[in-house]
Amino acid sequence: MTIHRNLRHEFPDTREAERVEAEGWSAVYAAAPPELALKTSEIAGATLLIAPSIDILAYNRVLSFGLNEVPHQKDLQEIIQTYASAGVGRFFLQLPPEADRDGISEMLYAQGFRPYNDWAKLRRGVADIPEFAVCADIRHATPADGPVYAEILIEAFDWTPELSGLLSCTIGKNGWSHYLALVDGEAAACAALYRTGTTAALAMAGTRPRFRGSGLQPALIRRRLLDCAGAGVQTVVTETGVDGPDHPSPSFRNMRKAGFELAYLRRNWLFEG
Repeated sequence: MTIHRNLRHEFPDTREAERVEAEGWSAVYAAAPPELALKTSEIAGATLLIAPSIDILAYNRVLSFGLNEVPHQKDLQEIIQTYASAGVGRFFLQLPPEADRDGISEMLYAQGFRPYNDWAKLRRGVADIPEFAVCADIRHATPADGPVYAEILIEAFDWTPELSGLLSCTIGKNGWSHYLALVDGEAAACAALYRTGTTAALAMAGTRPRFRGSGLQPALIRRRLLDCAGAGVQTVVTETGVDGPDHPSPSFRNMRKAGFELAYLRRNWLFEG
C-alpha cells in the first residue's frame, strides 16, 4: 500500500479556490441528464470530471491534483485508466503551482502528458464593487428559462444543441444562482454563480455573438458580486483563459476591470490516448 503525505493544511487559499470549483462542477455532473453519462471520481485527493459523450476538454479534466496528497506514478496510471475505461480519448490534468513540485513534470511527461496552456485563477473580496454602465435588465433565471439560457451558451461557444439539458441542469438547485441579461426584452447574455459557505465562484457565462461588446458581462459580474456581498460571502473566485496577443481573453479583461486579482496560473497538461 502506498502511503500519501496529507497536504490539507499547506495551501489553504489555493485549496479553497480549487475545492469550490470541484464542488460546483461535481454538482453539475450530478444534475446532468442521465443519457450523457457524466460522472466524477476521486483519485489521490484529485477530482476527475468524466464526460465520455462530450469531446470538450473543459468537461474532461482533473482538478486539485497534488494539493491534498503527494501523487505517485500509480496515481497517474489509475487516472489514465479511469478515463480510458470511460471511453474518453483526451483530457486535461490541471496543475496548480503549489502542486508543481520537483519531479512532477518528469512524472507527467513519462506518462504521456504534455503542457498545453494555462488558465488563470482570479480572486477578490466583495468591497468596492465597481459600477458599469449598461442598457440591460438583469434578472434571475428560473427552471422555465432553461432552454433560452442554454441557447445563449450554445451560441456563445458554438457548441452542439445536444448540450442544452446539461447547460441548464443546475438552475434552481441548491447553492446556485443563474442570471439573464435582457436587451429590449431579448435574452442576450447569461451567467451563473455557485456559493458554498463564505466562498463563491463565478461560473459559466456567455453572450450571444451579436450582443458582444455591449457591456453585458461586466454588468453580470457586478450583479453577482452584489448578491455575494448581500449573502455574507467573503471571497469570490473564478477561472478563465490567460489574456495575450495570440489568445485574447475578453473574460480575463472583464474580471480585471471588475477588481479581480490574479491568484495563480494553473498549467493544463493534456493527455491524448
